[in-house]
Amino acid sequence: MVGPTGAARPWLITGTIDPTVDGKIVMNSSFDPGNFDRMPPLPNASDQQQVSVPTTLVWALRAGIATVLCGLLTIALSTFSVSDEDIALLQSELAGQGAQLSTEELSDFTNTVTTMTFIIGLVLTALWLWLLQRTHRGRNWARITLTVLGAIWLVLTLPNLTAGLDSGFAILLNLVQVVLLGITLYFLHAKPTRDYFISMRAPRYN
Repeated sequence: MVGPTGAARPWLITGTIDPTVDGKIVMNSSFDPGNFDRMPPLPNASDQQQVSVPTTLVWALRAGIATVLCGLLTIALSTFSVSDEDIALLQSELAGQGAQLSTEELSDFTNTVTTMTFIIGLVLTALWLWLLQRTHRGRNWARITLTVLGAIWLVLTLPNLTAGLDSGFAILLNLVQVVLLGITLYFLHAKPTRDYFISMRAPRYN
């Protein structure tokens, strides 16, 4: 059989009309399976150019990990550093409002609250690290979620940088946490990072 340009196509099955067989097409033997080797190969995923993670995203992940570790350490310092003086002050404030609680009751209540606060901090830390890992894999929804959570975190932290923190180290740690959080949000939306996520949304062969 000859194509539109006149070039022979030996890889096609050809045939002729035989009037002795009720006008049916009778296939001849010009079919050559070996000619399938001439067909162009299908695209392979391994042949596609791999998209490399930009440096801005790497720094965003590093700053994000440092941020959440600072936050967890800040929670630990603020929750487990409750002294007897703090409990006595709380007891006097409650007594002024008509609530009579013993020192043991206040101590048990404080321990319960601090433990629950630390557990919640651990859960949020695990969630933040998981979102960072998904972001590193090019999941744009994870980057957006990190941005929303980071913005809320920043808004809630800035007005209360020194609230509940007595030591200078804890205050400094809180300030470092805010700076690292700002760096994380900045690098998550830097131009190379945005280009990376755009390229990850492009269709690729599987």
